Amino acid sequence: MKSARQSFGKEFLLWTTRALFLFVVVVAIVGSLSSTPAFPLEANDKVNHAVGYAVLTLIAFLAWPSHRRWVAVSAFLFGIVIECLQILHPSREFGVEDLLANLIGVLVATAIAWLLKTYWSRFSSAK
Repeated sequence: MKSARQSFGKEFLLWTTRALFLFVVVVAIVGSLSSTPAFPLEANDKVNHAVGYAVLTLIAFLAWPSHRRWVAVSAFLFGIVIECLQILHPSREFGVEDLLANLIGVLVATAIAWLLKTYWSRFSSAK
């Protein structure tokens, strides 16, 4: 049976992760709709997209661990919405390549989450 401290710790971690996720979403929206790139990194723009969406998706997996399918689909749909909104911005443009990079990031995060869950369940059951 779980103690009150364990339950509080788990709930606190979930809500902290959800707050972090919300922060990352806001930063992504502001950065995607600004005139200049929010993170002018030296790497290829498509690599930035893939890494950004992988991080976003992993945080969402941590925030909503029992909704993996919903998280993965929602992360990709978020990318579609952001790309569509960029059509309205004069210095930005819609890019199918960006959508593909976003999808790759979501798929990589999904694979990492699946591997970690599989490893964790095997490790936990071995005790």
